[in-house]
Amino acid sequence: MKLIRFISMKIFYFLALIFYLQSIAIAEDIRDFQIDGMTTGESLLNFFSKTEINESLKNPFYYPKSKNMMIISLYPSDSSTYERYDIHIKKDDINYVIYSIKGLVKISFDECLKKKNSVASEIENIFLSSETKDYIDNYGNAYGDSEANITDFILTNGRVRVWCAKWDQNNELVKSYNWWDSLNVNMSSEEQMDFITNEAYK
Repeated sequence: MKLIRFISMKIFYFLALIFYLQSIAIAEDIRDFQIDGMTTGESLLNFFSKTEINESLKNPFYYPKSKNMMIISLYPSDSSTYERYDIHIKKDDINYVIYSIKGLVKISFDECLKKKNSVASEIENIFLSSETKDYIDNYGNAYGDSEANITDFILTNGRVRVWCAKWDQNNELVKSYNWWDSLNVNMSSEEQMDFITNEAYK
């Protein structure tokens, strides 16, 4: 019962964040969207110390076919809606420029599917003129039977995505990175999107 109550509160705060974003402005540019004040094109050094970043660089995630970009995980303050950030930066970039940032809320896949449409609907109210796509992705079969139930909002210079992730806990990579089922909000630059499409899995 305590776990259910905890998850419900996390989702409440998550939706509250979306309502707050909607109240700020009707956004058309990816840089108008923020996750806990962070957006693409900025340096991580504006938000985290070099010590914190270097600690996260001890265990980066690289895609199967390219190491030009990596994902590092950082953890927010207690006041954040999210439980973790996953951030794309370029390898050997001393400025730690953000190319993509994702906020995660730990939740079961079935519960996530019940909440995702409400979150996506609020994001759609922010990006009124964006192209929207709904689909299921299996990560190029790179992580066993893992899958994601996704809604994308395509902007002129990037993408905002909300999705539910279900990770195959029998997969060795999933276990090694301790990935857990989650509700996610992500913002990605055009360059990061191009990397995923043309390098990461090919």
